[in-house]
Amino acid sequence: PRRHDAETILGHLDAEKSTSYRIATGLLTGTQSIAHYGSSCHACGFDFEATYGPPAAGFSYVHHTVPAASLRPDYEIDPIVDLVPLCPNCHYMAHRRFPTPYTVTELRAMIAAAGHLPGTIVTAKQEQAQNDARAISGSISIPGEQSGQYVE
Repeated sequence: PRRHDAETILGHLDAEKSTSYRIATGLLTGTQSIAHYGSSCHACGFDFEATYGPPAAGFSYVHHTVPAASLRPDYEIDPIVDLVPLCPNCHYMAHRRFPTPYTVTELRAMIAAAGHLPGTIVTAKQEQAQNDARAISGSISIPGEQSGQYVE
């Protein structure tokens, strides 16, 4: 993967955020995603409330499973299919690969390979949901993505 300096990556994240707010209903979709999945990071399991206490309850970043910039302008974001909670570190790492970010499956595989992640194997249903999200958005599947990698 290509490496980018912080300015390039932050510029991409800002572009993604402005695009996502234009396409989606903004905070509402993120709130719905967190209400469905919980606020723990889906890549590493980090939980703000467990670390910082009640003031951080329900807080998480929300990541587009398919880059918002690649969605059609008329595409309506589904907060369950299209968004997933990630902590800021994992969200940043997802966007270390540009223009196609790492998937949650790939992030979990990296964390597991480094010896920092107990987890479970991706189910066929979870993998199909990721592939369906890419197909619906018209996004090209990522080469080398395999089943059997770690996810939560």
